[in-house]
Amino acid sequence: MLRFFRQIRKRLVEQLPTGQAGNKVRTYFLYAIGEILLVMIGISCPVRDKL
Repeated sequence: MLRFFRQIRKRLVEQLPTGQAGNKVRTYFLYAIGEILLVMIGISCPVRDKL
């Protein structure tokens, strides 16, 4: 399931215009935020199941 969300996020990031350096930085930050969200979801699922 995480792979599914990662593929969607990568497709969305690739659709952003990347002609200037500012857009590349923005693209990187969007990708990083998506990775952080995936890690948080991955950690919260086992913790939730344990309770």
